[in-house]
Amino acid sequence: MSRLFVSQPKLDEWIEQGSASLSEDLITLDDGRCFHLLPAVAFHSVVGAETDPHSVLGTVKTRKQLVELSADHYGDSVLIGEVAYQVVEGFVGEPS
Repeated sequence: MSRLFVSQPKLDEWIEQGSASLSEDLITLDDGRCFHLLPAVAFHSVVGAETDPHSVLGTVKTRKQLVELSADHYGDSVLIGEVAYQVVEGFVGEPS
């Protein structure tokens, strides 16, 4: 089973609709699949630059991976060196 990324708003929506239940860091989808959630961001776009020198666009990084990149994360932005990125906050789900 693959990992999944779910944004915070989507997670809230699933729980409100009863499509998923959450217990601590474990989400159970209505089809029975379970995932352990880790805070993460999905890289959406580069801000103020034309290129992606760190090759992170379209990827998802956990907090640990951001630390390894020496990245600074502020809300919906991540700064790696001198390059700013627009990100979507959420969670990576590792199959349980």
